[in-house]
Amino acid sequence: MKYFDVCLQKIRIRKVKPWIQPNAVVLDIGCFDGALFREIESKISFSYGMDPLLKKMVKTEKYCLLPGEFPADLPADLGPFDAVTAMAVFEHVPPDQQHDFIDGCRKVLKTDGRVILTVPDTQVDRILNVLIGLKVVDGMSLEEHHGFHPEETPKLFAQAGFELEYAGKFQLGLNNLFVLKKV
Repeated sequence: MKYFDVCLQKIRIRKVKPWIQPNAVVLDIGCFDGALFREIESKISFSYGMDPLLKKMVKTEKYCLLPGEFPADLPADLGPFDAVTAMAVFEHVPPDQQHDFIDGCRKVLKTDGRVILTVPDTQVDRILNVLIGLKVVDGMSLEEHHGFHPEETPKLFAQAGFELEYAGKFQLGLNNLFVLKKV
């Protein structure tokens, strides 16, 4: 990742961090290198991350990062979790797999557990294409974006029994934070 990619990642982490409760057990989907866990290490109990780009498992005293796709490759013995995070991930989930993703979140969360998502606005793809052309960012897995409209997020999760706890914009309105509670 380039410097600007890291800056964008840190902004997303700062938005997610306040929603993680003390001593939480967290599943971070699309964890990449575990940056979220390094930032919130003092707040969490032993937690797990999952990313299809990981080549092998990474384990520390506070977290374990697993290679694979969520929910298909998540070991059945993990959970329940207090929170599931997915920063700049849901827009990569193909429309025909979104319900499986949401159901997977529901299955691994405790009652009153939270799904905490950041989802970029649709116009971000155009901006990222320019920044990639200028070699300012790497822009990870843009080919997987499916034109997802972030405003659909609360409705999709509500259909699976989640209640919207918070929705807000950040990064000049180009990114969205959704906090959805399992009820």
